[in-house]
Amino acid sequence: MSGNRYVRGMINRLPILPNRDDIIWYSNNVSPLPLPDNYIIFDRNIVGPRAWYGRWNYAGTFRTMQATEAGHETLMGAMTVDDPDGRVNSILVDITPRVRIFAQDTKDSAGVVTETADARLTTNFKGNTVIGRNFNVSSAQYALTTVKNGAYKGTQAKWQARQLWLGLPDRIIGLLSTVPTEENAPSYEVTNVFRFISGGTAGALETKTMTAIDDRQYQYGELNIRAHQLMGFTKIEPVVMNYRLPKYPATELTMRESKGLSNTANTLLKYPLNSHLMSLVEVRPTWVTKNVTKAARLQRSDGILAFQVSIENKLFTIWYNPLSTAVNIGTALGKVAGVASSIRISSVNNGAPSTSIPTYPSLAAGHQMVIVSSPDPQDHLAGWGGFQDLVRLRP
Repeated sequence: MSGNRYVRGMINRLPILPNRDDIIWYSNNVSPLPLPDNYIIFDRNIVGPRAWYGRWNYAGTFRTMQATEAGHETLMGAMTVDDPDGRVNSILVDITPRVRIFAQDTKDSAGVVTETADARLTTNFKGNTVIGRNFNVSSAQYALTTVKNGAYKGTQAKWQARQLWLGLPDRIIGLLSTVPTEENAPSYEVTNVFRFISGGTAGALETKTMTAIDDRQYQYGELNIRAHQLMGFTKIEPVVMNYRLPKYPATELTMRESKGLSNTANTLLKYPLNSHLMSLVEVRPTWVTKNVTKAARLQRSDGILAFQVSIENKLFTIWYNPLSTAVNIGTALGKVAGVASSIRISSVNNGAPSTSIPTYPSLAAGHQMVIVSSPDPQDHLAGWGGFQDLVRLRP
């Protein structure tokens, strides 16, 4: 009835319907079109990036939320799918800074968890996204709460998490940051957790297992995970966890810090206000062989979070201001001599690109900035504002 040629293309491609009587008002006059591929768009439903490149795809939700709204457990997710049927293969379902504020989960008489020991849900969430034609940058800061009764916000921790992400056609790279909000903030342990699922109700034909390539790189099915930098975390370990059905477990790649690791007595610890735990992590499909030549956090003393990624002949430099006041940022290190550069600031013209790069632009509180140095003209164009723009305007 809608005359949607993409839906007709999906019906032709996949034997999802036993007969056309299952579709009311079906018309044979609608000619099919294949779904678009190889794109990054701004998804207005999640107010974040959505990317699809062949069998690899990812998405992130960065909509600023009221404190009364339900919290997120993860902001970014990614997966690979099988060809040609599109069945899921390997899924990164959860990327979560966690702070354990209770000794153990609270359970009812039947053994069902009524409140998690870890604070992991978002609250007071503030996010931003900037979309380029072939990349995206997203950021967020939020407080952390436990999970009550499976889905609801519980006890709020005296901690805050911040995330800063760069999405490219073939990978995502993220900086995860966890800090106390007061002196002597309590916690039993602080971790960063990357949860992976595949078989059973997750949808894949086989349940994957985690394999260590070295002490900083792991593989789960068709996903490769590399920790480029750790600050405060001293150990990475895969932990197999129950997920719905015991025979189809999840695997949580967990980054642990020395203070929590040595807490064998499981006592409540106190963390000074200047504590800062961070990880800079890359996730990409296993068939991608091109390595970044640099992925490094930019150390700053003013509280700004920043990192740089160099890949082939392109340089991405990203800053995020989690403070309550604006900060002037020097831009010289983001430009490469003789290479075209452009800047996007999320608070200026909705993050539209500009080739006029100020020397010390002001970065507003809660906003982000990215400078791209690249010989590819596509990297200096505005991104697609949504799926409609993609199908209407892309050549």
